[in-house]
Amino acid sequence: MLIQTQNKGKVTVGELSSVMGKVIPTANSNGVALEQLTASYAIMTSKGIAAAETTTYLNSMMNELGKSGSKTDKLLRSATGSSFKELMASGKSLGEVLQIVQDEAGKSGLSLADMFGSAEAGKAAVTLLSNGVDGFNSSVQDMVNSVGATQSAFETMDQTTEAKMQKAKNSI
Repeated sequence: MLIQTQNKGKVTVGELSSVMGKVIPTANSNGVALEQLTASYAIMTSKGIAAAETTTYLNSMMNELGKSGSKTDKLLRSATGSSFKELMASGKSLGEVLQIVQDEAGKSGLSLADMFGSAEAGKAAVTLLSNGVDGFNSSVQDMVNSVGATQSAFETMDQTTEAKMQKAKNSI
């Protein structure tokens, strides 16, 4: 999935390894699966948001969605009868949950970003829904179907002139 995130976003596996550890506990505590998290990185970095900023934005957004009593928590419970974590456990995607928030905000004449207390959380939500729920879910599906991406990346690297020269030197 990390290779696929690198392929779909504007980020390297090295960058991901240095920043994802800061958001994984938040994602895990809210029931957000790794494929949804990596899809979020792919979408946000492809839109020009650096990996470190993406981490901050995602952390902020998921904290607000999952914090009992927050504006988004109250909205989700009112609209669905479930918390963010319960919605994730029921099989909803992060994009689908954000769509619920956006739809409920629209009923009050507000934007999706208005539903979050911090600008960072709002930016994450708006960016993740920039291609709609289908766009988000498609990115998640790309992560689920990423089997073989590592082998493909290895084969590409293995065919470079530098790799061939190193093999020749090792043979000698």
